[in-house]
Amino acid sequence: MKKVGNYIIFILITFMVVLIVPKADSCTYKEQAALNKEASNIKFNYEIVDKTDEIKNLPEGQDYEESDYKYINVMITNLMDDMYIEVKNNINDEKVTYHYSDQQEGVIRFKKNYDEVIKYTFNIYAATTNCKNRLQTKNLTVPKFNIFAQLSTCSEIPDYKYCQELITDNISNNKIMASIANEYQRRVFPDSVKETKNFSIFDYLKIGGIVLVILGIIGMIVYIIVRQIRKKRII
Repeated sequence: MKKVGNYIIFILITFMVVLIVPKADSCTYKEQAALNKEASNIKFNYEIVDKTDEIKNLPEGQDYEESDYKYINVMITNLMDDMYIEVKNNINDEKVTYHYSDQQEGVIRFKKNYDEVIKYTFNIYAATTNCKNRLQTKNLTVPKFNIFAQLSTCSEIPDYKYCQELITDNISNNKIMASIANEYQRRVFPDSVKETKNFSIFDYLKIGGIVLVILGIIGMIVYIIVRQIRKKRII
């Protein structure tokens, strides 16, 4: 009976201690405001990495992908140790989380792996004792390399948007080629554009057929060039 009484007293004391000991404060407005200020200082950007000079130092006969030597890095700076970042993209369902410990010299870098324009979503979360909520969401659109920027046609219209090294429009190569051809003709041969106003429907059909043949030939050439660029062999 005495043991039962002691057990009851122990339970009561334990219950009272639990009630008396204050619980940890929840995320206060002041702490939330301070974390939001820190989150606002986090920067998201991208950089072009060009290491193509290293290709000449590869062993003779070794295959390589040009994207391994010239690519785009996404950069995250000013991430503090009381928060972390979850990264998503509009290409697939992949989610990657980055913490303060992932930084190298104050910067987190990861390679953009797709040959298309990508929109990244960065969700910034608090990681303190009291605060675990999402603080902010930021977005970054990263362009893609334009394989047509080096065409001789583009040297005549270097300021045209589809003659730039990087582009942010996710359109097909055929549409880019057609757009460059149209812009080139409009600027370099403006008189020929005016003359087309007097053409008959039959003339337009003939020209359209010729243009399709030319675009087909250009498409084959570009396809061959792209294959060679993507996988070259050192001789």
